[in-house]
Amino acid sequence: MGHVGLTPQTATALGGYKAQGRNADAALRVAEDALALQEAGCFAIVFEAIPSAVSEELMYAMEIPVIGIGAGAATDGQVLVFHDLLGINEGGGARFVKRYGDLMDDMVRGVSAFADDVRGRRYPEPEHTYSIDPRRARRLPDTAEGGLEGPLEEQLAAVLLVPLLADMREALRADERERGLVVGTDPRRAPPARRGSAAYASSSCRAARAWPRRRCSSTTA
Repeated sequence: MGHVGLTPQTATALGGYKAQGRNADAALRVAEDALALQEAGCFAIVFEAIPSAVSEELMYAMEIPVIGIGAGAATDGQVLVFHDLLGINEGGGARFVKRYGDLMDDMVRGVSAFADDVRGRRYPEPEHTYSIDPRRARRLPDTAEGGLEGPLEEQLAAVLLVPLLADMREALRADERERGLVVGTDPRRAPPARRGSAAYASSSCRAARAWPRRRCSSTTA
């Protein structure tokens, strides 16, 4: 997609953020750029911040869709920067900007209200928090009775993570039983392990240890 007139990416080379093509030579350069982009194969082109009279004359030569932003009403379509259109930015913006909202004030009010609620301990409320499985909660020691001994993190890990790890170990054992890799089974007679299974990781590690150039990056429970 082509872009002629004011190109914000190179505005400093154009003398700043100001309209382009406002004299005969500048208008000719805009026209030449637009036609060159069309000839090069652009599927569409943007006219930005150029006089409406220049746009009107150029439209007769354009065979691809033209989107205008500050280029008058003759173009095929119009576009505005989202922040300008909804008033998210401070200040009035460019001359061609028409605001259809004033969200900056709403944003300031919203952030101020949030900060006030946090300082006043009105947020978060119970409906904004996550719960814990009652079965896990019952295992938590009673802090009022001095049930926690040692760092809190270690106590919580013992209460919450140990059951989870036990479930994971049981799942791994079930996978090994499914593949025939149980205690007392001759590994040479076991069926091949599925890629991604615990048994596969175990066999891959054994193979890696048997060959010095390979490294084992998997661990088993």
